[in-house]
Amino acid sequence: MKNLKILFTFLLCFFVFSLAVYAQQLSDQQGGQKVEISRGQTVVVPGTELELTFIRATEDSRCPENVQCIWAGVLVVEIEVKSGNGERKKILITDTPFQGEASADALFSYVIDGYTIELFSANAKASVITLSVFKADHKE
Repeated sequence: MKNLKILFTFLLCFFVFSLAVYAQQLSDQQGGQKVEISRGQTVVVPGTELELTFIRATEDSRCPENVQCIWAGVLVVEIEVKSGNGERKKILITDTPFQGEASADALFSYVIDGYTIELFSANAKASVITLSVFKADHKE
């Protein structure tokens, strides 16, 4: 029985690792990159004309570190996106793709100038976020 548990744990770890590698390869194929932004900071996404500003976290019901929760929670952040033509737009973006779990106005992904922007991660205090920016597939 112990060997079966070890085998199962190994297979589960292998599956999770394989999935992570596949997701990274897919992101790389789409020209994806991760952009880290501190609250109040503006960054230009390398290789694009996009400017991203992290304004604030508007909702953070994520499970605290070192606590076991039934529900993972939701993070919603407000960012300002400046496109190549100079147009600025404030948007709410969330880390969950499930409708109804985040504020109604929050988007899981936002497409602008041929690029898709998604919230990839955030630190525990939501003072630093990482956005994933990759070429949109133009199948709108």
